[in-house]
Amino acid sequence: MRCPACRQPVREGVESCPACGLTLAALDPHLGLPPQLTAPVADPQGLLSAGQTRTMTAAVRSLEQGFPDIHALVVAASAPEGLTPELYAFWLFNRTGLFSPVEKGGDNHGLLLFLDASSHRAVAVLGYGLEPLFPESAITTALELATEALTRRSPADACLNFFNELQQQFHHAASQWPAVFGEVTAAPWFESATGALELPQSALADELF
Repeated sequence: MRCPACRQPVREGVESCPACGLTLAALDPHLGLPPQLTAPVADPQGLLSAGQTRTMTAAVRSLEQGFPDIHALVVAASAPEGLTPELYAFWLFNRTGLFSPVEKGGDNHGLLLFLDASSHRAVAVLGYGLEPLFPESAITTALELATEALTRRSPADACLNFFNELQQQFHHAASQWPAVFGEVTAAPWFESATGALELPQSALADELF
């Protein structure tokens, strides 16, 4: 992952950013108790209409149906004064109990999309289990489309743009997952017991999602 403050790479399991020293605990005194967030769309400040919430819920469900191991949440709110959307989204991801205790490290396939009502920007936080599965450019492209809609004051379109683009990026990235994990497809072989030509099949994507 990248540090939400300085954007420098941070390895899994490191408690503080080696570049700027940011820690999750350092944010706690400034933010108090975490808000209660309800998946798949959280609107703690009452910014969304019922229709917008339904549209955004459908977009999240569509992604989760296509990739059942992904747990996504959209939060529409204004980041607290003095805190960037990236830092607030990072804190929400880690402090609001969105994921079960067993979903840690590489087992965390969580995704939080934060739509900041003040800056009209979209930011995303991914669990460590999702980060190696597709390039950072995939999220960047999806966020650019979401932010463009937010500048038009359309959070529902921002959500749709983000998840539609992300689904396309996931499908494209899935074809590259065997190479990412060092899996080499073996050549066809003849099964001696049957005399039939056997074609190797990779189950990597099925195991992940």
